[in-house]
Amino acid sequence: MPRVDRTRFGRLFRWLAGTVLLLGVTLAHIHVVSQPASYHGPLLIADHLFAIALAAAIVVVSASLGRFTLSRLQLEFEHPLESLLFSIVSGAAIVSIGILLIGFFSLLKTPIIVLLLLLAGLVARSELTDLPRLCSESIAYLKKHRGHIALGVAGSLVLGLVAAVLLVQAVAPPTDWDSLMYHLHIPRQFLDAGRILVPEDNLHVAFVGLVHMLYVPALALQSPAAAAVLSVLFALLLGLATFSLAARFLNDATASFSLSILWATTSILLVAITPRVDIALALYLLLAHYALLIALSDTGRTAHLYLAAVLLGFAVGIKYHALAYALALAPLIAWVAQRRGNTLTGSLRPLALFGLLLSAAAAPWLIKNGLLLKAPLYPFFSETLLEPWLASLYGSSTVPSTVDPEIFRALAEARFRFNLVDLFTAPGRLTVEQEGRYYHMNFLFLLLPLWVLYLRNRRLNWLLIPPATYLLLIVAPFPLTNLRYLIPAVAPLTVVTAYVIVQLSHRLLSAGAARLLVISLAALALYPSARAMHFWLGKSKVLGHFAGVTSEREYLDTGYSYYSQLTEAVNQRVPGDAKVLLLFEARGYYFEPAVIQDNMLTNWPLLAPKAIGSEDCLSSTGITHILVSDLAVRYYVRRGTDPQVLGSDLFPVFATQCLAPFYQGRGFRILELRAGPEVEALPSPTRG
Repeated sequence: MPRVDRTRFGRLFRWLAGTVLLLGVTLAHIHVVSQPASYHGPLLIADHLFAIALAAAIVVVSASLGRFTLSRLQLEFEHPLESLLFSIVSGAAIVSIGILLIGFFSLLKTPIIVLLLLLAGLVARSELTDLPRLCSESIAYLKKHRGHIALGVAGSLVLGLVAAVLLVQAVAPPTDWDSLMYHLHIPRQFLDAGRILVPEDNLHVAFVGLVHMLYVPALALQSPAAAAVLSVLFALLLGLATFSLAARFLNDATASFSLSILWATTSILLVAITPRVDIALALYLLLAHYALLIALSDTGRTAHLYLAAVLLGFAVGIKYHALAYALALAPLIAWVAQRRGNTLTGSLRPLALFGLLLSAAAAPWLIKNGLLLKAPLYPFFSETLLEPWLASLYGSSTVPSTVDPEIFRALAEARFRFNLVDLFTAPGRLTVEQEGRYYHMNFLFLLLPLWVLYLRNRRLNWLLIPPATYLLLIVAPFPLTNLRYLIPAVAPLTVVTAYVIVQLSHRLLSAGAARLLVISLAALALYPSARAMHFWLGKSKVLGHFAGVTSEREYLDTGYSYYSQLTEAVNQRVPGDAKVLLLFEARGYYFEPAVIQDNMLTNWPLLAPKAIGSEDCLSSTGITHILVSDLAVRYYVRRGTDPQVLGSDLFPVFATQCLAPFYQGRGFRILELRAGPEVEALPSPTRG
């Protein structure tokens, strides 16, 4: 058989095999989602493969559409990996904006969403068919620039282990607080309504942006795990972007070492296995920084200055923290613009165009907030609003002057002020999430002050100054911050740290000893992350669920028993047409009856003035039951929240007047609203 025919036959065979495999996992997924949460079996494995395939399909379509767009704009890159990275983030943003638009036109339906993705693939069909070649050449670039084989093998091995461990955990049912509160919950509410809207209980809609729109196809196809898998893919792309940046602007040894020790900052791993958007934000900001360095190093690459502006605008659509990073990049932006214009007056034009492009790229998400909340950057530069369900009680969305403003700071007070000692030794003190105690910071960052030995290296300076400035902008005005907000600075600081260690080790030691030291330091730095991942794999039956022998219900019962018992009690005992007010609980994703979330621990403090002494016991609100998370109250009080601010002393008064016991769980209570107030009510028998 001629060689051309064998090649064509092999390609056809691979396409047919891939199609059959995709059809098989799709049918398995359809079967699994029709089963109860207690279902387990080998088809669960196929369902996991469906989630991975769906997330990969979104990335593939994004890469093709992004490359199509960048090539039409005549943007060129030095090597295939660069082209692939910038294409993916650009295309993902375009797809996301498309989903946002159909949402505003009330067309957020599964067939239309799928059609939109197919249309994107059709438009970029040439780039889509060429994508395997681009990926193959990107892998070849990685091999060529890995430095010494020992460093290259170490970096590849670490990346492979990270990918495997993260994917195993990502395909499990979502469990983190923020995802169940809004990262997944609000996009699903958009889908249920068929349009973009403000939920009655969730002003976190202001924070739903570019990445969340990419979750919509996953939720539309009933695969929430695909959203977490997409987050994992963004994390792996962040690692590749870190490698690519270091290889281009520094050296190959630094690139491989950076790829290894990036994962020593454990928060990246723990956030990557969830649909939280901090990893995607870090990727967009790193590539914007990357594009500016390209424009700085090559005066002929003016377009990359403007690409950086667009990527920063897209990043604003992911999270407002991008504005702080853009401000930190301002000196670099000004320096690049000045080199383009040669004079102060000449640099104003590229600066003005830069600002215009950044604003245009951020505009869809700012307009979204303007239309929904009358404030583009809500809650910043805006008065605090009441959620719609509370606004209907108060007759206005404006918070009354009689409300103690301290109640809106109760959640923030449940953490210690930022300090470097706790950052490296007790991170759990600095963040509200219970997982925060595993947010280990890479201890090699303690060597960053040695950067002063390389002050003459301008590229290194421009890699260090923006992330360091960003950290100051985040921590100085907001000392009660969340350690996840530091993630955008991690990748560039990792590159600087890796460069300092590599250069010093080669200056002071022989080549072999230097490599041994670098690999040993990588192993030591990764040890806390390895321990955290080992604990995370063992805290629930995640491996069993991945293998198909553990059901979703059993997985939740073993690893997240409190929340599992809480949701199961409501779903099994409360009527389906009921409406449950949550107090000190905000994870509404798994509840089957309608619920009102308590996102900021403010439900009861804001409700108390209207509830106590009310004539109808709030029956006009449609609320039929109240769930009180006593365990959460104890947790927040133990972390420093004032119980008086939470209004816990007033709740028994309302309970005596208007509530009857309904079900008592371990750490939570469900109470039922009476038809009217009773001054001396006898306790009702507990049901359940």
